[in-house]
Amino acid sequence: MKKTSHFIALDAMRGLAAIVVAFGHFFGAFAPQFNGLDYQNRTGVGVAGTPLYAIFNGSAAVIFFFVLSGFVLSVKPLRTESYGALAKSALKRWPRLAGPVLVSCVASACIGLMSWYDSTYEAARLSGSRWFQGFSFNFFGHGPRIFDAVWEGLLTFFTGTFEYNVVLWTMRVEFLGSFLVFGFVALLIPMKNPLLRFCLLFVGWLAVMFYKPLYSCFLVGAMLSVFHVAKEAPELEDNWKTRLVALAAFAVAVVIWGYTGPYKLYEFVGALFADTLTSQTLVYTVAAILLMFLGLYVSVVRNALSNRAGVALGQFSFPIYLVHILVICSLSSWLYVKLHGVLSQFWLVTVVLAVTAIVVAASVWVLSRIDRKITYGLDRLIGPLFTQKRDAAESQASFLKII
Repeated sequence: MKKTSHFIALDAMRGLAAIVVAFGHFFGAFAPQFNGLDYQNRTGVGVAGTPLYAIFNGSAAVIFFFVLSGFVLSVKPLRTESYGALAKSALKRWPRLAGPVLVSCVASACIGLMSWYDSTYEAARLSGSRWFQGFSFNFFGHGPRIFDAVWEGLLTFFTGTFEYNVVLWTMRVEFLGSFLVFGFVALLIPMKNPLLRFCLLFVGWLAVMFYKPLYSCFLVGAMLSVFHVAKEAPELEDNWKTRLVALAAFAVAVVIWGYTGPYKLYEFVGALFADTLTSQTLVYTVAAILLMFLGLYVSVVRNALSNRAGVALGQFSFPIYLVHILVICSLSSWLYVKLHGVLSQFWLVTVVLAVTAIVVAASVWVLSRIDRKITYGLDRLIGPLFTQKRDAAESQASFLKII
């Protein structure tokens, strides 16, 4: 399916969310006083507890990933009412995710074998980041092994292990959440009434929300796709009123995205509800919905993101998510240790950030090339299976009409 500007905008948002995750990890490792990650409810320093923390809030970004996946995986099967499209997406899901993940795990094993992770703890000690001190590549307790890296890269979606790349904790949720969506969409395809579709998803969301909150995000994305398909992408008129409402919605989304708990500017929230995984998931889901509506239905937002930069952000989003932490824990940590005491804190973080960005960009470009080849190969391998079936069905239907 050729991507429209609606989906290019959403892809661009996914890329920006991946950058938020990378920013959160970088500043959490090397400038904890700035983002306030290690200082919540202690000294009050940093941007945590203010909307500015939205720039670093990887937890909110992950919820956005999950909601967006639920939307993207369900919208085409629901629009075409095709079990073939659903089966094609389901067959491609594991290899589509496993290819880049496998590469990142093997790369991490190679980094570990060359002892390039050895500066991580010292960098954490010098920066004062208790969060980063908790980072370790345990490698199952016996050091890095290529075989183990391959095993994790292929099976983390089922086992939930993330010994070779800590960001892989989301992969099991992403994979199982995808098939939760596929299961619901299979039930929805025969239903023609959008309200019935929405109600079934809402009941499913209620059942999942208080048992496995993270998985509920995928059903929210599917509900958005039901709305999108039913309304056939309604276009809001581009005028000053729409722009004002869009700006207000964006501001609300940023305020919500910056939430890290009842702290500082968000202290009043503690009187409204308990700070739990369920409540945080609900809060970040609202932010994801607002942002996706802006990207889908507000032309000024959609057009701003639907360009070559937006396409690139979409293509690079998964590679950015996978490789940034490997660079931060190896080269970035080594450089931070070497320059600590030589440069002021500001210039130290600035130089390390610049080098990290360059190396991550180069690594992302390589992994994105591999990712595109995997996607192209899967399309060539799996696509014809369903094309042939559709052509055969259409030929049979034409023959029956003739006779």
